[in-house]
Amino acid sequence: MALSKFRQKIPKPSEQAIPRRRYQRSASGLTVGAHLFGFLAIILMLVWLLHYRGGLDYDSDNSDRVFNVHPFLMFFGFIFFAGEAMMAYKTVLSAHKVQKYVHAMFHLIALCSGIFGICAVFKYHDMNNIGDMNSLHSWIGLSTFILYCLQWVLGFATFLFPRASERTAIRIVPWHMSGGRALLYLSICAALTGLTQKSTFLGVEHMLSHRELNLINFTGLSILLFGIFVDLSVALARYVVAPSLLLLQTDNHLHRGLIIMAPKSSSYQISATPVTIFAHLLAIAITTLVLIWLLHFRHGLALNSSITEKILNVHTLLMVPIISAAIMAYKTVPGKRNTQKMVHLILHFLALVAIILGIYAAFKFNHESGIPNLLTLHSWLGVITISLFGLQWLFAFFAYVFPGAESSARGNLVPWHTFVGMVIFLLAVCTAEAGLLERFLFLSIGRTQETLIINFTGLLIFLFAASVSLSVLLPRLY
Repeated sequence: MALSKFRQKIPKPSEQAIPRRRYQRSASGLTVGAHLFGFLAIILMLVWLLHYRGGLDYDSDNSDRVFNVHPFLMFFGFIFFAGEAMMAYKTVLSAHKVQKYVHAMFHLIALCSGIFGICAVFKYHDMNNIGDMNSLHSWIGLSTFILYCLQWVLGFATFLFPRASERTAIRIVPWHMSGGRALLYLSICAALTGLTQKSTFLGVEHMLSHRELNLINFTGLSILLFGIFVDLSVALARYVVAPSLLLLQTDNHLHRGLIIMAPKSSSYQISATPVTIFAHLLAIAITTLVLIWLLHFRHGLALNSSITEKILNVHTLLMVPIISAAIMAYKTVPGKRNTQKMVHLILHFLALVAIILGIYAAFKFNHESGIPNLLTLHSWLGVITISLFGLQWLFAFFAYVFPGAESSARGNLVPWHTFVGMVIFLLAVCTAEAGLLERFLFLSIGRTQETLIINFTGLLIFLFAASVSLSVLLPRLY
């Protein structure tokens, strides 16, 4: 009897179709935006390589032309086609099976392009007697490509041939999607660190004009926006009308058409607890390595010192912010929801203050060293990140704390607040990686213990970012 009453309250399929269609229109608009930024990045990169860098030719005797094949293939061939593969389920108007094969084919094209791109940079190193795998960019790039290959092989074996059982495939789907999205951001970060490395080398050799530097920076921003729009179009697939809210709508307790993030976290079949513990251990390890690096190798920290490097070290330390602790507050802080919300808000505010102080230290270092501000891609990313972070905090404060929006409006804002927060966090991670690489290149320290500390710190930051992101997806208890 109770079951029959429950079924009577469930809206008809036609009632659910309206928000579904609205989601599909939103996803289509985002794929258009992704393509626009993708094509813009390709055009800017071609202008850079053909006009400023002499063209690209894998078989040329000019090593610079050989190298230019690497950035072109790693974006257009690898990142762009990987993004196309992720959007195939939105852009290919055909049956699901056809979309799946197109998805796999685009990923295979990206894989082959990545192989040729990596071969090009190794050939360039051989032509100039440069050692391989020295920089953080090379570590990030190779790690990304290896993980991408494993992801493709696992996806092919699970969903195409020989194919896993339906039950196993259903269990793997959320991990496959999350892994793909993580690899997208990892590849974007590898591209941004690569552009940072190339522009730094050219700047040190006094072969870089201000126009070319701006072109490189705008190319990096276009690549970043391409990745964000691709990820957002995929993330919108998680927006559905929650059945519990639809039942409330039939009783006129909520406005019709309210959309929230579907509670799919249980499909991962693991709780967030072990992941958050692991993330905190990684945070401790990262902080320890940074302190060892700055105190033992880089003369310590001080906001006022005749040794300007000490001032820059304050910037480096404070850019390991507590934003991640705020993101995980809902999974780590015991207590009621309001308590968790206040802890989340306070930790974000402390992170905001720490970042502002860190940026002040960087500007002070530049001023005392006679270095112009906001020249590099790292500095552009940093200012964009802190600006977005500040706006996100203010918007959330007014929406959820004071004066507070209506409950229906807050419900609609929650998934967007979560997604934008994670994008800003991952943008901060990319900025940190670019900063570590830029500092390493300016120091010109070669293969030393300090190099290993910097590179391992960069890899741990990535592992930490993946752990924090996963903790957001997982339920507190399973």
